[in-house]
Amino acid sequence: MELIYFILAILAGSLIPVQTSANAQLSKVVGGLYPATLIVFAVALTLIIAVLLVSRSSFPNYSQISSVPLYGWLGGIIAVIYILALTFLAPKLGIGIVTVLVVSGQCISITIIEHFGLFGFQVKPINLFRIVGILSLVLGVYLIRKH
Repeated sequence: MELIYFILAILAGSLIPVQTSANAQLSKVVGGLYPATLIVFAVALTLIIAVLLVSRSSFPNYSQISSVPLYGWLGGIIAVIYILALTFLAPKLGIGIVTVLVVSGQCISITIIEHFGLFGFQVKPINLFRIVGILSLVLGVYLIRKH
């Protein structure tokens, strides 16, 4: 079963460059980052409402919504920043570099989150292997960019 999760994670990750490319093209056609991002989220909202209705999942009630911790609301804010940044950066740096930089940023963030046990995650102290892994990613970005 774990193999299926690994495959799903790889497939989900493989969609990021596709999404970034599509968003960059959308931005060109509709005249900018902000209208493109609005369209992306309007499509996403429409799709998730349809999924909720088809799956007969319940919509959250007021009590559930009001009990969300403050950091629980970061997802929406981060999603907008992420979409805007990638849509802006992909045409300037290239989709490959942007994707590798995003993965590098994710690994750095993950290492910090797990080191301190933030957001309820299990503590996994920073160690030499993690540092070497991150430095390898940064070196990889440099090598890809230069050659």
